[in-house]
Amino acid sequence: MPHPLRASALFLALHIAAAGSGCLTSPSVDELREFLARAETPENDALVLTFFPTGIGDAILVELPNGTTLLVDAGVGWKADQIIDYVAARQLEKIDVALVTHPHFDHYGGIERIIEKVPVKRFIDNGVDAHSPGVASMNAAIEALSIPRSSLSRGDALTDLSDGTVTIDTLFPEPADRENVQGAFADENDATIVLRLVHGPHRILLTGDAEYEEEARLIDLEGEALRAHVLKLGHHASVGASTEAFLAEVQPKLAVAQGTEIVHIPLVYPRPCTLLRGRLRKIGTVLADTGRIGLVQVVSDSDGLRWTSWKLEGEWRSIEVETTTSPDEVTSSASRRSDAKRS
Repeated sequence: MPHPLRASALFLALHIAAAGSGCLTSPSVDELREFLARAETPENDALVLTFFPTGIGDAILVELPNGTTLLVDAGVGWKADQIIDYVAARQLEKIDVALVTHPHFDHYGGIERIIEKVPVKRFIDNGVDAHSPGVASMNAAIEALSIPRSSLSRGDALTDLSDGTVTIDTLFPEPADRENVQGAFADENDATIVLRLVHGPHRILLTGDAEYEEEARLIDLEGEALRAHVLKLGHHASVGASTEAFLAEVQPKLAVAQGTEIVHIPLVYPRPCTLLRGRLRKIGTVLADTGRIGLVQVVSDSDGLRWTSWKLEGEWRSIEVETTTSPDEVTSSASRRSDAKRS
């Protein structure tokens, strides 16, 4: 437990940062509708990923071409309404799967609020049995609504979400990783779920709170198959993630940073960290930081791969995609299983 004075100082710093951040005010449903209309966000036949500015944590809504939806993490509770409002603005009737990459509050904190307001058909986690009041409360809410649940391990594929046009593969964790983070002093980030989405020639990597150790494991397990056009930066683009070796394997054209609004203390604990900014510049990767430009949206369809943000007001920017690489060339070395095991 932190020293009381240090905890108070951190609490004060968070409130000062929150008060000074212009991206922390969530848009209304009407404002979201206007943004979607300006951006001409596709209604169908496209893969759409929306990265929300959560203040702290991650929250990504994946809309598949067949109309199914996958929510990857839910940020903290006080920012959950922007996800609910986005679902309303898109006129989505449900969320097919709500997935929590690992049991840290800045990833699961909004789940209770979301399942209270939006029908959720299934819940998925990484299988780590975290003993905390917050997780217990979330589990009770899921059970009260009789939402089926399951867990993911490396090699599992979410085949039931897609009509075959999109593959969603689990690259991490392996079953042993879950056992390794069960101790009182273990770091639950080390078993975070990592997903790869492939849609035609376009590849997207969502890394949860992966840090150096997990990135090294992924390099060993996947090698060149890590290559992706869009990378959700691990652990909120902090100093503990996104090594040069990992970025060299992924070679992203666009890197998205989430959870950077509040825990961002320039010169002390910047997010995205200064070293990471330099690494991305060195390899020519565009950085899209939700803490600075608000909601970020990525679209993959027959017209190509592109992105926009709240600050860009729906003006699309193209993401360069090499035309010589086929999806077969990035097939995971992980064995494919039909889906997550039912618990």
